[in-house]
Amino acid sequence: MTQSRVKGRLQLVLLGLLFSAPLVMAAVLYFVAPEWQPEGRTNYGELIRPAQPLPEPQWRKVDGETVGLAAIRGHWSWVMRIEGACDGSCETALYDLRQTRMLLNEKRLRLRRILLVEDASRLEALAAQLGEVHPDLQIYAPLDTDAAAAAFPEAEPGTVFVVDPLGNLMMRYAPQPDLRKVLKDIKRLMRVSQVG
Repeated sequence: MTQSRVKGRLQLVLLGLLFSAPLVMAAVLYFVAPEWQPEGRTNYGELIRPAQPLPEPQWRKVDGETVGLAAIRGHWSWVMRIEGACDGSCETALYDLRQTRMLLNEKRLRLRRILLVEDASRLEALAAQLGEVHPDLQIYAPLDTDAAAAAFPEAEPGTVFVVDPLGNLMMRYAPQPDLRKVLKDIKRLMRVSQVG
């Protein structure tokens, strides 16, 4: 073998080591130093794992008509539960969700906002209070409050739930969430979803 061939092979081996060193180093850090591992979480809201299919709800509308799961199937839904009257923080949350929904532009039609009030006697008052400012807001009261509480577990008032177009409860946001992150979540969900 000539000196030039040995030199050429040595250069090839050194180039291979140079380009593989970052991969080897990354693998070593991944397995040896777990604190350097990424969290693997890209969503802001708390995922409900596994997604829970909503039981067939029986909800009453302001006009007295009862609706079931068909009322939310086929669309993404933000569902916010309140116990009684819609106070200032409730109105602010509804306004923020409306503005966030508007930022979806044409995709906003894929997303519904639902206010679920536990006290059915407040439906008319809430419709009068919120109807002008939020004409697209759907206000329902459950016929069975225990079933509604079981369907939306561990929720303090003002918690916003995300229900997918198939009727599965799949994410929740604590009251007063960071709306830019909520918008990012819903955009990502709509981009990867082929339904709703």
